[in-house]
Amino acid sequence: MPRSAIERLSAEVRRSLADPVVLAKLAKLGIEPMTMSPAELASYIATEIDKWGGVVKAANIKAE
Repeated sequence: MPRSAIERLSAEVRRSLADPVVLAKLAKLGIEPMTMSPAELASYIATEIDKWGGVVKAANIKAE
């Protein structure tokens, strides 16, 4: 995906999450949004894959 599209999508999501109406609707669903830059998100995802990948391997979990 082009970097410009990623940056635009990120900016629009941040704009939406600044709207109190959107935040109230998400809160009713039990969702607490956290915003991060595309680079921060990529780092977070990589960390989660490493963490949970180890758990899956240690527990010998297989996809069915």
